Amino acid sequence: MHCEPNNFQAWNNRGVALNKLGRYEEALTNHDQALQCNPNDFQAWNNRSAALANLERYEEAIDSCDQALRYKPDAPLAWQNRGVALAELGRSQEALNSFDKALQYEPDHPETWCNRGGVLSQLGQHEEAIDSCDRALEIDLNHFKSWCNRGAALNNLKCYQEALESAERGIALQPEQAQGWYVKGFALNGLTNHAEAIASYDQALHYEPDNSPALHGRGIALVNLGRYEEAISSYDKALSLQPVFPDIWIDRGLAALYSALYPVNYGWSNPTLVAESLPPELQNPDLDMRGYKGCRACIQEGFKHTPEGSEGWGKLHRALGEAHRLWGNRQESPFPFWRKAIACYNKALDIFTTATFPQVRLEVLALLIRTHRALQEKDEVVAALVRQGTELLKRILRESPSDAQKQRLGLQFASFGQATVDLLVQQGELVKALETAELDKNWLMTWLLRWQDPDDIPTASYDAMQQLLRPHTAIVYWHYSPDAITTFILREDTPQPIVISRAQDDSQAGIRQVNKLENWLKTWNQTYIQYIGKDKTNPNRDETWRENLPTMLSDLADLLNLSQINTHLGDITQVILVPHRDLHRLPLAAVFPENSARSMTILPSLQLGISLRSAPPLNLQTMTCLSIEAPQHQGLSPLYHAIAESLLLRRQIPQLTAIPGVKATQSTVKQTLAQPYAVIHFNGHAAYDIAQPTRSALALADRDLLTVGDIYALEPPLQGCQLVSLASCETAIAGNQTVTTEYVGIVSAFLSHQVPYVLSTLWTVESAATALFILQFYEQICQGIPIPQAFQNSQTWLRIVTANTLIQNYKTLLQNLSGDRDRQLRAFLKTELTDLSTMEPDFCPYNHPYYWAAFTLTGHPGNYE
Repeated sequence: MHCEPNNFQAWNNRGVALNKLGRYEEALTNHDQALQCNPNDFQAWNNRSAALANLERYEEAIDSCDQALRYKPDAPLAWQNRGVALAELGRSQEALNSFDKALQYEPDHPETWCNRGGVLSQLGQHEEAIDSCDRALEIDLNHFKSWCNRGAALNNLKCYQEALESAERGIALQPEQAQGWYVKGFALNGLTNHAEAIASYDQALHYEPDNSPALHGRGIALVNLGRYEEAISSYDKALSLQPVFPDIWIDRGLAALYSALYPVNYGWSNPTLVAESLPPELQNPDLDMRGYKGCRACIQEGFKHTPEGSEGWGKLHRALGEAHRLWGNRQESPFPFWRKAIACYNKALDIFTTATFPQVRLEVLALLIRTHRALQEKDEVVAALVRQGTELLKRILRESPSDAQKQRLGLQFASFGQATVDLLVQQGELVKALETAELDKNWLMTWLLRWQDPDDIPTASYDAMQQLLRPHTAIVYWHYSPDAITTFILREDTPQPIVISRAQDDSQAGIRQVNKLENWLKTWNQTYIQYIGKDKTNPNRDETWRENLPTMLSDLADLLNLSQINTHLGDITQVILVPHRDLHRLPLAAVFPENSARSMTILPSLQLGISLRSAPPLNLQTMTCLSIEAPQHQGLSPLYHAIAESLLLRRQIPQLTAIPGVKATQSTVKQTLAQPYAVIHFNGHAAYDIAQPTRSALALADRDLLTVGDIYALEPPLQGCQLVSLASCETAIAGNQTVTTEYVGIVSAFLSHQVPYVLSTLWTVESAATALFILQFYEQICQGIPIPQAFQNSQTWLRIVTANTLIQNYKTLLQNLSGDRDRQLRAFLKTELTDLSTMEPDFCPYNHPYYWAAFTLTGHPGNYE
């Protein structure tokens, strides 16, 4: 082929064809030939940039795009190619500017919107990234990459269920592409479905064996399953492909550390294995070690493959600091390790400046604060770090482009408020510490629902908190930070809060207590998920959680210093419990002595308790009540007791309006809730979403839901309601994700309407126990007993009621039933009588805490007039 002036188009077309065949060097040669013939050809410059990008020569690709744009500045494809090359170089803001330019000239191009979403995620603007992908999908609903990028952004926001749905949409379009399977694996990891995550990563690797991110994600899933040596093998395969990726060296180091720390738990006994899957050039005898030495060796090897002064260099220093700190936490003499950790964190801060990496700098500052506190150094050192972090957080929030991002960042860095509380306790500023804990609690509860300026969030002063106290009433208020568990006790007869904290005089004791609680929570989560996830009819069902419940509650009592708390309660008869973080998920009242005469209620925050209105005595004979009866939600199994409970309530409460389960749609329930009811009773399924609390919901008929967001928005508000009863299925909180900030759930949504009391359950009680408890509770109220006392009496009754008493009650009830209308109720009672007849007459079938400890009452005793 001769280079004649009229043949430049042929050279260009030939280059395009070669590029599609993957013969990028030849394509580049042909585009260069075209430009020799016609150096002003826009298309040749643009196509040349594509070939250079495929050769990973991104700087040259950008130069070619710039040449193309000299001749045609309004060419959207050139702007897009330029953005792609810039994104590959990590120059995300410049890439975003290029994509925005492309969209000026071609606003309906889905690929550009999709790529724009990708760089917005790189910039940490994940909400905006989702919006950009949604724009792409509005143009082309079948745009595979947009579904994947959308899923990746949702993963970054910890919206794992939505991310999973997006990934599966992408997989349905192109099942042979690795990206969709990789995003799905990440989402499944976030949902703690680690075995499924590994299967998804394996699918990604089936289609793309050299996919380093998939190998990395697979290793993370294996670590979460405690399969540390398999994880190291997966990391090694990833490193053989991408040794310059510091995150993999860091995660390999942590796996090496955990392999030695937890060998017995997971059946691993040999502390060393040769890193056979690493290529010869990466093999290092030190990498065969495990534990602290093995972790350090991995990170030191990472330094060899990472440019000095880069972001990765800073990550490695931070990780090395974490290795020192974590190992120190487990030593009798931790101080030398903690000092090494501080030196590493300070080196990381040299890289992560306020100008370049402000968010990462905040994370490192939080670690520095923890370590300095552990060393019990001068308070002013920690105070200065807290001030620096707080000011930086305020700056980041001011500069954040959206309320959603402000909300996410505020929640992410909740640890600064927690560190401030710990510091104030250490300094003896007890009132200020409690007020700070309460401020953070209300701030975070608000942020979980929506962004709001922290200065505008109502919170309770110490004087206001004391208004909740009455004679013989106390408040037990927990604060759970990464370094200490602090209990504040408020009594009417003490001018200052009483504080119990093992960290006050010994920071190591505080850290050990937190570590023990975290291990306890890990066991609770794992065994509970195994319990509820198994077929309930399977004789081999894993009953560990249920069988160990009494022992676990006893261990929890020790972890929470219950014996010390009880010494300060004395003549107290009413206790208000205010949990923090994961403690919201636990039956705290059940850890107190079973023979206690004290009534106990829960409050998410004291400010919320102050806002609740007073409750006049309930008269269930005359007041109107609403019962939403056992909605059958698609995909959820019917609750055994729910129909019987509903039928018995109809007999017990004369002024009862019932919505049968088949009619309990969202529109019907919302419309009915607009009417005034003294009591609202719901006995169906519910679920809690930690990542997005506004999506926590009551399950209604068909596929309908009544979400936390819906409940907050109810108009008119539930002004006449005195009691909401949600005593069926996990209506308080459930799941195995960690609550790192604060708890907002279905109960809080009803409290926002100033409802004085909400009854709820922490787990599914799969027996007649729920119906018995509810009927006893309402019977107590019918007798004029105040709600808190009725709740306590009902729990006590359920614990001690004998099989013989229940048999007599059921037989009496059966005698009063007749007709086809009572057929279901008769069948229920006969089944229960059959079961009870096999028991000893004096046996208490519901004495186990599984049956009675699930119930919780939110409100405070002073509400009752």
